[in-house]
This record gives sequence, structure tokens and C-alpha cells, in this order.
Amino acid sequence: MSQQQQKPQTTKRAERRHLQERRILIASIAALFLIGGAVLWILSSQGILQGTLSGLLPIIFTVMGVFIGLFQWLFPVPAGPPQQLPDTPAPTPQIIVHIPPTPASPEPISSTPTVVKTTYRGIVGVPPPTDSRTIQQRQRMVQATYARLIQPEISALALTGIGGVGKSTLAALIYRYAEEQRSRGNGPFGAEALWLHVDSSVTMVDLAGNLFEALGKPLPDFTSLSLRNQAQALLHALDTTENARLIIFDQFEDLLDWQTGHALVDRPGVGEWIDALNSQPCTCRMLLTTRLLPKGTREYPPTYLQEYPVKGLETCEGVELLQKLGVEASWQELQTVVERCSGHAFALTLLASLLRHHHVSLATFFRDPMYTQLWSGNIARNLLDYIYQQQLDTVQRTLLTAFSIYREPVSLEAAQSVIDAEAEFSGGQVQSALDTLLTQHLLQTSGEGFYQLHAIVASYAQSYAAEGNESEQQQFYERALLINREVGDRQGEGSTLNNLGRVFDDLGEHTKAKAVFEQALYIFRELGRLRGEGWTLNNLGKTCDALGEKEQARQYLEQALTIRREVDHRGEGRTLNNLGAVYAHLEQQDRAMACYQEALNVAREVGDREGEGKTLRNAGMLFFEQQRYNVALAALLLAKQILDELQSPYRYSAQEWMDAIHREIGEERFVAELAQVEPRAIQVVAQALA
Repeated sequence: MSQQQQKPQTTKRAERRHLQERRILIASIAALFLIGGAVLWILSSQGILQGTLSGLLPIIFTVMGVFIGLFQWLFPVPAGPPQQLPDTPAPTPQIIVHIPPTPASPEPISSTPTVVKTTYRGIVGVPPPTDSRTIQQRQRMVQATYARLIQPEISALALTGIGGVGKSTLAALIYRYAEEQRSRGNGPFGAEALWLHVDSSVTMVDLAGNLFEALGKPLPDFTSLSLRNQAQALLHALDTTENARLIIFDQFEDLLDWQTGHALVDRPGVGEWIDALNSQPCTCRMLLTTRLLPKGTREYPPTYLQEYPVKGLETCEGVELLQKLGVEASWQELQTVVERCSGHAFALTLLASLLRHHHVSLATFFRDPMYTQLWSGNIARNLLDYIYQQQLDTVQRTLLTAFSIYREPVSLEAAQSVIDAEAEFSGGQVQSALDTLLTQHLLQTSGEGFYQLHAIVASYAQSYAAEGNESEQQQFYERALLINREVGDRQGEGSTLNNLGRVFDDLGEHTKAKAVFEQALYIFRELGRLRGEGWTLNNLGKTCDALGEKEQARQYLEQALTIRREVDHRGEGRTLNNLGAVYAHLEQQDRAMACYQEALNVAREVGDREGEGKTLRNAGMLFFEQQRYNVALAALLLAKQILDELQSPYRYSAQEWMDAIHREIGEERFVAELAQVEPRAIQVVAQALA
């Protein structure tokens, strides 16, 4: 039934109800008058009601009741005609569809973004430890950074620097300092600081969702907003919050292109967010930890978002950190270590861990190249391998290696001068590579137009270049030699000549190696560097031995031994091992065995595991020549075990001599000898050497 049909029926029903109520009211009044008259008649007849009115009142009440009753009977109030229901067929089943009424006029669109339920990943976390017992507090840097952060012309600071330098730790210290100031009623922050963990999967919605939730505000429908409006909505929420707070975005670099600093293309809105931070002030303050300065969608100069480069620990801070970590050494030794890695916090922490793990002193650690290589190798794996091997292109790696040759800051032109002319890199390519190295903090500026690699990067680049094939190593050291001579670095020249001579030895060009070592020997003697002289004499002895000049080899090695007994205890063990090999070639086996015994004692005393393994290998070779196969097998087993553990390239020669024993004595005897000596190899060798 339509609304028009329903309206008259509703009106008639209301009229009938109203008339019925009037009839009931009139009848009630008549009844009241009649009852009142009857009561008055009773009272008058019993003499209770007296006077003139005693006879008149009952008559009046009775007459009024009768009159009103007769009026209702003679003139009834119409109740309305009866309603005739139409004859309608039985209802049939129907499907009823509800259609909401259309409003007469459209509602005005609100300027406030529609609030919807948007899903996002929680990234709120807690800062890393800042316990003063194991973490350097860096109070001056913390206070200086905090003071700059709360300046009115700053919305955000980006803590930048090479990986492992301590950006996140510094941010955690600032977080703690800001909370201390807030609890005392100092500073601009009225709400608790917020720490956000950023990783490569974080999106703009994740950032906004966590921040709006922390502010207690609903998250707008970002799907209805442009990227720029998303960024502005977030910044507006942070700027209009009642209580300002410090917000830290840790590892923000994961959202950036590592070469340019711009937001990754698959992170829409992040670039606009960086633009917004840089374009206007904000009540809240943002602190970002990142290797490189974030850049927005446009090339605006840093304005409200500024960079704060994080340097390594100062010498006194680095020394104090090593002492906190349990490293026991003199101030001079600790200072040398800190300066060697430019106060790199991760490198120092790693060093302390290696010292604890291997139970060696700092002095022993740096006397043995195996340990220093272990240290640099761990740094490389954790910080530099991926960047160098996967992210840097050929031009960038070549330029990095070129800068590593220099010990002092040099110009770009100086680095270009040692790049192989056959590389044919354009000036634009080299300049772009320079910008990338600077952006990543692998290369540092040092005065106008001068650059120098970070200490751990320089060491890594040199070692990586030295790990190439012999031809590449030769080219590297020959270029380094030219630079040493050009800048007058005589000590560097002597060291490079020694490295170059070893390459020639590996190439089998022993005559060239000997000539190069002789040049190095002259330089070290001229400079009065006994350690360098002993090193070079040792190399000359090995080369002369390879040339068949056994007597000359013996003389060089005996001279080296005299010097190294005085200034280089670890080198003494290496020279004793080499001298033992020469004595064996001269068929002076007793003297050879005595050298091996003493070399083993020195190697074990200073913790030179590789030297110990090489000496055991040489002793095994001597026992083989003496046909003492069981002792030879025991010595070679021990040597292989040590050299395998160190992944030393000399481990293959130990296996080759074991194979030689196998061929010499046959399968059956070899298996029997192996079963007998393997469980007690140490005792077998000790008894034979004694």
C-alpha cells in the first residue's frame, strides 16, 4: 500500500479515538452529579445537613446529573461510520527489497580526510643498550646534538656516517638524555620519546600508522590522498600535537637508494615525507640514523632537515672503551689501536671480543698477522664486503683502490694518476664515483679538494687488491711504489718493495724478487729500521734458497735471526723455520732439527699458529727424508689440522706430503701407521724432536 493511501485511514482512526474520549468524559460527569445528589439526600434526611441549602442542594445535584445524562442520550456524539474492508484476494509471497530513501539534496563534502580502518605493521621498539659499564657515553657529542636538534629552525637531524661508527648508539644516548630532561621539566618535549625500527619492508603507511597511533589520532584514508598530501597530513599531525616529542627513525637508510640518498622507487610517499620534513618547522623533532643524507623528490638544499656527521671515538674515548671491555694494555698500546681504526666503535668492540675469545694479549695479537687478518676479516664481512663486492661498480672500486695507496690526504687528480690508463674512464665517471664514495662515507674530505679513505676502508681496499691474481697484485704494488717515491715515503717504499718481491717469488721470477729485496734492504738500512731490515733479510734468504744459492741463503737468514732475536720475537720463529729448511737442504739435519724445535717453541710462546703449522710441516718433510714415516705422518697430521683450522694456503702442501708417504709405503702399511700415530701424534713428534 502506498503512503498516499495510508494517510486518510490514519486520520480517521485519530478522529474516532478523540470522539470516544469525549463521550466517556460526559458520562462520567453525569454520574458524579447523581452520586453527589444521593449523598446530599441521605445527609439531609438524617438531619446532618441543615439550613436553607439542605433541601436545595440535593435537588440541584440530581437535576444536573439527569440533565447531562439525557443530553448524552438525546444528542450522542457520532463515532464515525464503520469502515468497509475491501474484498481482496489472499496475499501472495513477495520479495521485499529495501531501497534507502534518496536525500533531497547532497551533503557538503568535508575538507577533513575520511577516516578508515587501515592496516599497518607495528615498528615501535626500544633503543639499544646504553649501560655505561660497556658503552662509551660520549656526553659532549650527546649534548651538542641535542642542543642543535631543539633549535627552532630544525625539524629533523640525520645522523650520518660509515657503518659501525656508532650512529644508533649515539641516537639511543640522545633518547635517554632527552627523557632525563623531560622528567626534570626541561626542554621542549612533553611526551615520551618514540623509537621506530626501520627496515627494508617498511612503507609510508607503516610510518604514518605508528605515528598517528602514538599521537592518539585516527589515521586518515591515505588512498584518497595524493602522496604529497599524505606527507603533509602526517607533518600536520606532528606539528599540531599538544605535547611535543622526540621521534627516532633507526636505520632509515633502508628506505633510500644507497648511491643517491633518494627514496626507493618502491616506497611511494617516503620522498614526499622527506620533502615535507625539509620544508617547514615542526613541534615534534625527528632524529634519523642513516649512512647517507636522505633526499626528497626534489633537489632542495638542507633547510629544516639537516645532516649531523658522526665521527669515530676520540682517542681518550676509544681507550676508555677498550678498558671497559676488559682489554689490558698500556695507554700507548691502546692509543695505537684506536688511531689505527680511527676510533671506529664496532672495530674496537670486535677487537676486544677476539682478544677474549682467543685468550691473547693485545701485544701478542698485533705481533701475529694471523690475528690482525682475523680482525680485519671480521670487519670486512660485517661492514664492507657487501658494499665493495655488490654495490660498488668497477669505476668506484678502482678509485677506492687508488686512494688506498696513499697514506696522506691527496687530490682526485693524484688518485687518477695511478689508475691504469687502459681503464679509459671518463672524467664524468670518475667524478660520479667520487661523489658516491663521499656519500657512503667510505672517503672523507680533508681540506679543500683533498680526500682520504677511512682507516678501516683503506686497510680493506689494500688487502682486497692484494688478494687478486699475481698479475693484479704486481700492478697494484708497482703503482704504489711510484706514489711512495713521488711523495718521498721511504718507509712505505721499502714495505712496498718487500710486498712486490713476494709477488715475484709467487710468479717464480726469483731473480726479480732478489733484486727488489736488495733495494728494500738498502732503504731499511739507510733509515735504521731494524725490524724492516730483519724482514727483508728473511725474504732474501728464502729467495736465494729457491734460486739454489744455499750458502747465501744461510748467511741472509742467520743475519735476519740475529736482528729478529732482538726486535721481533715472532719473526724470530719464522726465520728459525726458514733456516731449518736451508740446513736440511745443506744436509745438516741435526742443525735443521734444532731449528725446528726452537721455532716450534717460539711459535707456541707467541701464539703464532700458522708458524707452528708450517714448522711441523717442514719437520714432517725432514722425517720423510730420513724414512721415519710414522713420525713424519704424525707431524704432517698436526700441521694439516692447524693449517686447515686457519684456512691457510699452506694446508695443501701438508696433504701433498701425506699423500707422498701413502705412495711410498703402500696402502696397508699407511693405514696401520695412521691408526697407530693419529691418537698420539703430539707425543710422537715431541719424542722425536727431543
